Parts: sequence; structure tokens; C-alpha cells
Amino acid sequence: MPATILAGRYRYELTPDDVLWLARAGACEAGGRPGAIRAVIWTYLARAAMAEVSSLSSLVQRHSQPLNPIWQRTGEKCRPPDGEWYDRCYTNTRGARVCPCSEAALERRERCSTLTWTQVAPVVREAVTAVLAGAVPNPVPKAVDFAAGLNPRAGLELVREVDGNSFYSNAESRSWPANFVRLVGVTGETVDEALVAARESASVVGPAVAVASVVAAAYFYGRPRA
Repeated sequence: MPATILAGRYRYELTPDDVLWLARAGACEAGGRPGAIRAVIWTYLARAAMAEVSSLSSLVQRHSQPLNPIWQRTGEKCRPPDGEWYDRCYTNTRGARVCPCSEAALERRERCSTLTWTQVAPVVREAVTAVLAGAVPNPVPKAVDFAAGLNPRAGLELVREVDGNSFYSNAESRSWPANFVRLVGVTGETVDEALVAARESASVVGPAVAVASVVAAAYFYGRPRA
């Protein structure tokens, strides 16, 4: 079965397109760092559950600036000459000058939004597929938003800082019971079951990597049928 998000009455089965956009977000939002990638993915799963979306890939594209069409060179934020940030810059909280619609920024977004699965770095693919196997417990419980650096926003509370990224809860997610958002892995296993099975079958490469190879095959080379 495909990986499935469960949260109260909400149920969502991830598609191959969802997996690819999560990988693109992991590559371009989390800087290729495994800890941040896992936290970003779980945040998107929780955000999807909170909004009860019908398309996780659309949610990822709307939320992630590197992937959002409105930040492309023809999008409303950057298109010449009337884009909101066209030919404009600002100084961020660290004192650095940021030009959101610079040529370098536009080229990076184009690259991020067109990455194929094989073009995504192996470390990102392994992190994504391990999470979707149910082999990675949520490292940022109740987080539904994130930002680079420590940048508090109204109504949000810091859950945890991971690899330079800050992960936040909001009023709704803070009211959730523990483990409200769950993920049933591709193999149909819960997190604990997947970890036990992986430990028993992979004493050398480790549980996450062992499970990742199974998940990738299930998504991209034909899912097993019940």
C-alpha cells in the first residue's frame, strides 16, 4: 500500500508526484541535511493533515518559496516590470542583503522545481523514502511551519531548531493529542514495526537505508498489490 497520512478522520494516500515534490523540498529547503529533511517532510505531513488537503504536492509548492510558481521569473512576485519584488532587495535579521528576484535566485528556483528523482542527491532520496516507509518518528511533533533561522511569527511557537531551520507549532496543532498525525509506511507498517523489521534485516547499512530502498522501488517501479 502507498504511504498514508492518518489524523483523526483525515486519510490521505501519497502519490509518486507527492514524493517527488517532497524530495525537491528536502533538497532546496533543508540544504541536503538529513535531520532537516526529515523535519521538513514531517512538517508538510502535519500541515497537510491540518488543512485536510486533497493534494500534498500542491501544498508543498504553495508553501515552499523555491518551488512556488509565484516566485518564478514569470510569477507575480518577480515578473518584470510589475512584480512585487522585481528589482527590489531588503536587509534580513542577520544584516545580509537579500534580493529575492535576483538572477541567481531565479535560476535556483527553476533548478529546484524541475529536479527529477534521479537528480535529487542520494542523501535526500534516502531521507525521504525512510520517512515514507514509516521508519522515522516525527522529530518535530506538532510543527506545521518552518523558516530558516530563528524568526518568530505571530501565533507560532518554536518546537525545535534543526540544522539551522526553525520548526513551529500554531494554536491548532498545539491542541492536538500526542501522535495525532501518523504515517503508515509504504509496506503497511507503523513506525515501531518498521524500525523493528529494519533492524532485524539490516545490521550493516542501518534501518533507515534498508527501508529506503524498498520504498523507492514501491513508488517508482510499481507498488506491491494487496
